[in-house]
Amino acid sequence: MKSSDIALVILLAAVSFFVSYWLGGMILGNPDEDTYKITYVDSISSELAEPDLDTFNPAGLNPTVEVIIGKCKEGEVYDNNARKCVPKNGGEQKPDNPDNPDNPDNPDNPDNPDNPDNPEE
Repeated sequence: MKSSDIALVILLAAVSFFVSYWLGGMILGNPDEDTYKITYVDSISSELAEPDLDTFNPAGLNPTVEVIIGKCKEGEVYDNNARKCVPKNGGEQKPDNPDNPDNPDNPDNPDNPDNPDNPEE
């Protein structure tokens, strides 16, 4: 390699360096001109505020209680107090069951107007 080739490579490297430095300064900007807004934290107090009763109320659900999903059969719900699956209507027969004596459509129900033993007639 001739000395003129070496000089040309050095010249190209220098020009590339200065062009990239100038473009980088245009794109990124000068960091000395950046301004920053500083926010200060209030001092910590040793007093405790009363919790909001809309969120923390005595009748609220306890999120630490185990919730069981999917173990109950159709028509049953999980009772947290009993810790077991119970029928939706509290253990009674379903009112739409025609054999249920509490079903108003059951002819044996005393409240059914079609019942001959109905005292209201």
